[in-house]
Amino acid sequence: MKPVDVTLAIPCYNVADVLPETLSAVADLDDSPGRVICIDDGSTDETAEVIRDTPDIELIQHDENRGLAAARNTALEHTETEGLAMIDADVVVDPDWLTHLIEEISTTDAVAVAGCVEERVDTLGDEWRAFYYSSNFGSEPRGEDLGWLIGANVLYDVDALRAVGGWDEQYRTNYEDVDLGERLTDAGYGLRYIPRARGEHNRTDTVPEAIRGKWNWAFRGRNEPHSIGHLFRRLPFHAGIGARDTFLAVKDLRLRLLPITLVYPLFWIYYDLESYFGG
Repeated sequence: MKPVDVTLAIPCYNVADVLPETLSAVADLDDSPGRVICIDDGSTDETAEVIRDTPDIELIQHDENRGLAAARNTALEHTETEGLAMIDADVVVDPDWLTHLIEEISTTDAVAVAGCVEERVDTLGDEWRAFYYSSNFGSEPRGEDLGWLIGANVLYDVDALRAVGGWDEQYRTNYEDVDLGERLTDAGYGLRYIPRARGEHNRTDTVPEAIRGKWNWAFRGRNEPHSIGHLFRRLPFHAGIGARDTFLAVKDLRLRLLPITLVYPLFWIYYDLESYFGG
């Protein structure tokens, strides 16, 4: 196995409450990255202070909030190693997490390898989120069929990232990982997913937060309503997604999720109106 020198980057925005546990897990890694940097994307809480108070962590700050893709690009600009690993600020990785990613990218033709992010479930909102939009691709390794990787837990080949131009900064909060994966695969690069490179999602949502989060993930910044006609055309789409998700809940006997699933399309209609009319 060829050695891979790795920089670990963590994009941060108002994450002072969850970042300490993430950084503690990084300190306990079996294979330590050569450098750990946190990009503070214009936080208004104590995020920068948390980073400064943590040994062996470098702080890079944006003067204003520029979005997730911009924070990732800043990390890429400051990377001098051949590998760039990234985790979200609320992902707590296992001690052998980086070991598995390095092994996979070193012994395959992949230029990006993602691990599994499992959801913590403390609330009904967490349970609903974990069932309908989890942050992993399942319990089996995958490769050729992947067109993109979830960006919360990934190791990249830096040369490949630079060859495709990094992340598209029009995607401020989401979809930047999908767009990057599609450009990497279009350029002929391979992607891999290995569930043994595990992290845990340290996030707690109320039911409204989970519903809003799924709308943001699906539409924010890339497929928001752009006309009155588009608003009306989205109505049957939302109804259809709700019907599909209702079927999935019944099939899997997740009956306690049904009240949320039956009403969330109404929330999505409200978010559409809010987005279009600038509320």
